[in-house]
Amino acid sequence: MKNPNGFGSVYKLSGNRKKKWVARKTISWENGKQNRKIVGYFETKNEALKALANFEYIENSKITFKQVYDLWSKKHFENIGHNRATNIKSRYKVHLSVIDNVSICDLKIKDLQKLYDNLNLSSGTANQIKSILKMIFDFAIRNEYIDKNPIDYLEVKKHKSVLERKIFTSEEIAFLWNNINLKLVDTVLIMIYTGLRIEEFLNLKIENINLEERYCIAGSKTEAGINRLVPFNHKIIPLITKRFKEKNTYFITCNNRKISYSTYRRAFIKLMEDLNLKHTIHDCRHTFATLMSNAEANPASIAKIIGHKDYKITEKIYTHKDKNELIKAVDMIN
Repeated sequence: MKNPNGFGSVYKLSGNRKKKWVARKTISWENGKQNRKIVGYFETKNEALKALANFEYIENSKITFKQVYDLWSKKHFENIGHNRATNIKSRYKVHLSVIDNVSICDLKIKDLQKLYDNLNLSSGTANQIKSILKMIFDFAIRNEYIDKNPIDYLEVKKHKSVLERKIFTSEEIAFLWNNINLKLVDTVLIMIYTGLRIEEFLNLKIENINLEERYCIAGSKTEAGINRLVPFNHKIIPLITKRFKEKNTYFITCNNRKISYSTYRRAFIKLMEDLNLKHTIHDCRHTFATLMSNAEANPASIAKIIGHKDYKITEKIYTHKDKNELIKAVDMIN
């Protein structure tokens, strides 16, 4: 069946190739001749027809940075995990949305260099932003919106770390205990008294908690932290017992469902605002390590509990710490 006028065309390439179907669209007429644009190459005719139906041509001089981002992210997010996609969305919204309405053709090297230089971020995060920019502009080149990638000419400067670690003071910890009935305050205290990373905490499963022997088994991003034993201070046993529900898969849930990092982070920020406290989630873990050190707990035990490979000692020493020793160590925190 013939496609309607203005729909475009789909045709098959010769030879042995994986993507042999081509979708092509007429975007304008000049002197009676069609100006066509290749929409893409596809494995099947149906895929090509679907792409042609969804294709919307925007004149290069008018397409905005946000429009290119939307087109790129729709395709890119199909090939990456949910957490990675969420991270990119967050980075874009916070740091790159300021140029949403600028035509991508008008974004010059000097403008992007100024934007990048003004990022008040750590080097790691700044490099993530540069990587996202490069992928967006590479996509723009492949789709013939621009001719060259200005990010290739971006000069990278070393950003100073702006993350300030601030422990919860003894007065603030007492304040949290006095407000234990507020939503999520118990989770903050559990992290302060265990040193669990937020990812470990949200991924902690009920099956990996031993209430009777006062410990859990936590996974981690680091080799030293994989499947490590984390003891429970006696003060938080009632908090853990109250949240412990055998029918659930995960320890921290909302309506019997696992809580995502972004959801918990938003709730944590609001809680800190409501309590007039100025802390990040990681301050909980930092507080735990500081409290353990101040209580003169054995450095080997501290390293073992928090999952660090080196706490000014060798791994060979602290791998011999057993469960009872770790529980004694964590109970040194008042």
